[in-house]
Amino acid sequence: MWSAEDIKYEPVDTESSSLDTAALHSDRKRVSLYRIGALAALLTTLLALASAVYATIRHSHATTRQVKPLRFPCGRTPGQAKAANCTFDVMMDEWLPESCIDRELLDEFKALGPWSFWADEARTQPINEEQLSRSPVAYTTLEYHVAHCSFAVRKFHRAVAAGRPVEEAVGKVAHTTHCAEMHRKVVESLQRSQDGEAEQYSIFAATTPLHPGFPTCRDVHSIDMFS
Repeated sequence: MWSAEDIKYEPVDTESSSLDTAALHSDRKRVSLYRIGALAALLTTLLALASAVYATIRHSHATTRQVKPLRFPCGRTPGQAKAANCTFDVMMDEWLPESCIDRELLDEFKALGPWSFWADEARTQPINEEQLSRSPVAYTTLEYHVAHCSFAVRKFHRAVAAGRPVEEAVGKVAHTTHCAEMHRKVVESLQRSQDGEAEQYSIFAATTPLHPGFPTCRDVHSIDMFS
């Protein structure tokens, strides 16, 4: 996974100030569209969090079938994961058993691609999804990070509604708080660009590290969201 501090911003060549008026207008329009999209994603994240918390509290005292948590069902290595018939979920950047995969969301996420991944932070060594699944660390774009966060919150909300198991970390408020904070930083960066500071900051050059995981899956109602 990652933290909000992992996002790095690269200096942008000051020669961009020589762009003609038409190019500047086009760039402004593009930034505005991204700003709207980021704001919408932030709102969706917060609303989904509120809905998920409400649904979890509502069901906390109900009689439900408690499913024994699947502790590290995919082992701790790609080899162990394959031997356990686990699948690498590129949306979550994790090896998961079938019971912990939301196939509908995963297909939707893949349809938004293709997503870009690299073996190095400088983005000189592109890798594919299969290579990503075997890499202890890899790098991707901010766009992937934004999409992952939005889909992770949706996955948790859908698991609450359907009573499906979900990765323990995704069911915790800390992960959703991280995603909301990441969306806020994106909005702030877009605002700086909107205000004419694109020479110093560029969210489009941001690089995010990935660490493919092997999580524990739990019945969604057995997760201590605030631990």
